[in-house]
Amino acid sequence: AHSPSRLGDGTEVLAPDKEHGLHRGQIVDEYAEGQALPPGYRVVELRSGKAFALPEARLIPWPGYPQRLLAGCQGSSKQTPNLRCAVWRCEIWTEGLFSLLFWALGWLEAEAAASSQATNLLIDWTDPRILLHGGGERYANNAWNHFFEQPAGEGISMQSLEAASDDGRLKIVVRFGMPWFKKFGEFRGADEGNGDVQGIRGGRVDDAAARAGRAAMRRWVRVRPNIRQRVEAWCDAQQEDVARSLAAHIRRTDKLEQCRSNQWSEKELAMQIRGFCSSLALPCVFLCSDDVSLKGQLARQLGRDGLRVLSFDALLSSGGLPSHKDEKLDRRQNAEDVLVEVLIMSRCAALLSTYSNVSVAAVYFSEPGFPFFMFGDGLPEGSRAAPVASYGGFRSSRACYCRVACRVRAWQSRRRRCGRQPAFESSTKKMQLPTSVLRCQRSSGAELQLPLPQDFVQGAIFFTSPHTGDLVRLDCKADGCSKPLAIAAGLETYSGLVPWSGHLVAATKTHKLVQVDPWCQDSSCPLKTLVDVEHALGELMGPHGNFSLGGITWCQDSLFVVFGAATHPGPSGVMRCANCSVGHDCTSSCSLVDGGKAAGKGSQELSGFAAGIACMGERVLVTDNSNFRVQAIPAGCAKAPCEIETFAQGLKWPLGIAVVNGGSRILVTLDEGIKSLHSDGSSPSNFSYRGDTGGLCEGDGKVLAVDGSTGNILSFDPVCDANCAASLIWNSTGSTE
Repeated sequence: AHSPSRLGDGTEVLAPDKEHGLHRGQIVDEYAEGQALPPGYRVVELRSGKAFALPEARLIPWPGYPQRLLAGCQGSSKQTPNLRCAVWRCEIWTEGLFSLLFWALGWLEAEAAASSQATNLLIDWTDPRILLHGGGERYANNAWNHFFEQPAGEGISMQSLEAASDDGRLKIVVRFGMPWFKKFGEFRGADEGNGDVQGIRGGRVDDAAARAGRAAMRRWVRVRPNIRQRVEAWCDAQQEDVARSLAAHIRRTDKLEQCRSNQWSEKELAMQIRGFCSSLALPCVFLCSDDVSLKGQLARQLGRDGLRVLSFDALLSSGGLPSHKDEKLDRRQNAEDVLVEVLIMSRCAALLSTYSNVSVAAVYFSEPGFPFFMFGDGLPEGSRAAPVASYGGFRSSRACYCRVACRVRAWQSRRRRCGRQPAFESSTKKMQLPTSVLRCQRSSGAELQLPLPQDFVQGAIFFTSPHTGDLVRLDCKADGCSKPLAIAAGLETYSGLVPWSGHLVAATKTHKLVQVDPWCQDSSCPLKTLVDVEHALGELMGPHGNFSLGGITWCQDSLFVVFGAATHPGPSGVMRCANCSVGHDCTSSCSLVDGGKAAGKGSQELSGFAAGIACMGERVLVTDNSNFRVQAIPAGCAKAPCEIETFAQGLKWPLGIAVVNGGSRILVTLDEGIKSLHSDGSSPSNFSYRGDTGGLCEGDGKVLAVDGSTGNILSFDPVCDANCAASLIWNSTGSTE
């Protein structure tokens, strides 16, 4: 905690209001006489005449404040016109340089957009509790001025700041986050993200985010000349090797807990770096990491592999601590060194990185067209490895497996009509991004040294695209998958898919369950309606609100479908449709077996988010998302009220569900991993720590899942008990536009 020396009676201070703005006032001790103030509180009289008791730790001495704010910046002695001035004071005490930079950019962008008059914008990092103040008294009071020029430019002066305060043209705020402004980039590239917290989007940096970041850097950020000179001198000493280098940034230490996808072994990291250098024809690697031990080991290994390894001698913590939190380290010098590394990375030929604000900054400082990838991505075009498709990332929903009913004979009889399609090279086409995935045929394992261990299937994988609503098929063989083919359009992109009597059952945006020919060669094949859910709900419950369709399953000769309204009032529940047969509408045989006109938390109610569903013998299991549970519905119950039980509870945001190993185990995907349950719902264990896996299914000795943060289709060994590793079946990385 910050414990400034006690301020004297009559001291002029900046004092906060309830909206986290700072106003000039004066400490008046006589107002506190006879008052029972909490410990550490002082009475401040503002210029408006109002007096408040405030914590002394929140008071900022005004005498010398303009000097502390501007000391060290190039324009601190120059005069400016009588413009308004706005200052953002940072009181974020636990974050590093680039996280604070992105908060500052968020304020600058928001303030500039909201200002109707020309305004000098300034950043205040003078609070000594900010981690960047580690390193002693020899540094400038305002840590921002150590690294960057003030956004207001060279015209601002201490006298003009004093005058702005006297004339009421100075606004100082200490607030951050919503509802005032978002962190610039909304944590893209720095956090895997789950989409549940306002202002924290997370996930990958796409091309649009990179363009916006580069533009914001050009508008607001000017690196100090002495730091730019360090970058130039180091790059000159490497001759031309920087331009021929793959920048590899590996963020570990405390980030391993926040972003589990950063947890790569040294062997896996070296393998991926070698693969990208080979694919991009780059003979050098510029290696950066906050883990000094890993950095040294990787450098030696990559050197033995024939790569020229470049490394900047940045000041780092040697005790496994994050350097920006190591109190024994000169943290200001560490931050400067990392800024130098970032600027060098931005000059390399390409970037391969983990989730980190440092990596994002390297992209933002780079020139347009700079290629950037993440560990776990498929190799770019030109790779000698088996071809993998490369598409935009997305947030996944659920998956299912096409069982024996898909019929090997059906595929063989149509092989001649389908023809043999060429292997598909890397692409950035936005259409095919899986949200539901379905696999047909047997699978066979094979090893290939790619960033994730490579696995193969022989047969077909089906998924839906969130951008176009298309149902897409991948025809896969032992040497990879062919170009994705759209076979149906207008689908509900976050609903389920289920194999049924040699066909697929899918859900459309018009709230119908339709029969799809899985071997169609384009999206012109007719869709046969099996169930009109909208009409059925109208018959069952009368007028109702809007809703979305979720998971679908076939159990005890009936179709079951989940519906729900997550963001507005509307129906939520499970519908059972009996007497369904190929090519025939069974809407009239549908009944409600769980839920009703509104979402709820009761034993016969579901939350509004339509999630996953699976058949387990004589019961249907439904993930009840925001109620943190799985419900069990008797498959034979014809209509509500049914004897519904809580199968499992305490599961945070359950989404996908699959019954595996012949019904002996149930897998449930959560935001933070995959849980394994016994057949009675007991003994939840961590099947995998891979977060945001969305949907999943079982197929011929594999568990297939969709990685919502990357769009990849993964496989797991279903007999694995805990902490199971994923293998890559199909790669879908790239832009998330």
